[in-house]
Amino acid sequence: MKVHMLHALFLRKNERHAAVTHTLELFNALSRYTEVELFVPDHPDFRGHNAIHTTKRIDCNKLPYFIRYLLDNLVFIFSYIKYYKKHKPDLVYYRGFIPWPIILGVPFVVEINGIRSHEFKYEQKSVAFYLRFLSLISKIFERIMVRKAKLVFAVTSPIRDYLHEEHGINIKKIVVTPNGANTELFKPIKSKIEYDLGFAGNLTKWQGVEYLIEAIHYLVRRGINVTLIIIGDGILRHELEDKAETLGVKDRITFFGLAKYEEIPLLLSKARILVSYKVPLPSGYSPLKLYEYLSLGKPVIVSDVKGFEFIKKLQLGEVVRPEDSVALANSIEKLMFNPKLRKKYGLKGRKYVERNHSWLSIARRIHKYLKNTLKIKGENELI
Repeated sequence: MKVHMLHALFLRKNERHAAVTHTLELFNALSRYTEVELFVPDHPDFRGHNAIHTTKRIDCNKLPYFIRYLLDNLVFIFSYIKYYKKHKPDLVYYRGFIPWPIILGVPFVVEINGIRSHEFKYEQKSVAFYLRFLSLISKIFERIMVRKAKLVFAVTSPIRDYLHEEHGINIKKIVVTPNGANTELFKPIKSKIEYDLGFAGNLTKWQGVEYLIEAIHYLVRRGINVTLIIIGDGILRHELEDKAETLGVKDRITFFGLAKYEEIPLLLSKARILVSYKVPLPSGYSPLKLYEYLSLGKPVIVSDVKGFEFIKKLQLGEVVRPEDSVALANSIEKLMFNPKLRKKYGLKGRKYVERNHSWLSIARRIHKYLKNTLKIKGENELI
């Protein structure tokens, strides 16, 4: 079976995004089961692999973002079509905003990682007009895409339910395939502890980092010596730095900035406790970073939001009411002074990810569904 993965991810050159990690890890894992080629817009993290094809980007900041976005999409799809005519696949695996696969005349499946209209609406106060416009047309594109696709992969159950209810898609056509972790890279590392808390991710509104900074403030007021490392960058970085300074805790927080993917495990290993305190979203979460935290064998503190239920059910960490910095501070204090509980959470979390969320296990499941979609027999063994 020959699969072309088309992932239309238009990121800034210096942007490190979970979507890049997801794409590369899934591509590498799926390549061990079948023949796969990946097509993506140019980005430094995608270069240097024979089976990864990158397309040129429109490099003109004077153009409005929306115009550049459309031009980037046109360059992307026409570059792919040129290759596609000579190297036709059995199936296209697509992730993107505009439903390009419908013009190809080949079976395709779609991966849905979020409800775009909900995400745009959540960010309306801080984004330009073009994103509000995109939120209006996203439902139209979404409906066209999921109805025409042979199969839809949704990363969370709420996304599956939304697609079923909003677009009338047969629920049997939608497969929930959560994110995973590279259990070989993200493994327990013996490292000198330099921070009490650690966070890694894109600094956006739904990450809830402002509540973590407020929790640090409350702990310091209680006389507790606590430190935090924040790995990542994003549109809220300066706002978060200003907040830390206003609350008088900037000296307690290290804003590390961007790090290479391979460097993140060691950096996170320098923290006793890792935090994923997201705000509620209707689509829920399948948090790539949380699985990586658990894979490191670290105790975690998470918010009580859709997608994190397994943490409480399996007792893998502390679960806290969302958007409540005092409750978060209480959980941090509890875990900071309970090494036995930290060790228990860490061991259980590592075992859980190894058994359920390695990228190889996720790819094996996806490969099975792709074969069934095309009614292909064989190809059960690793390549």
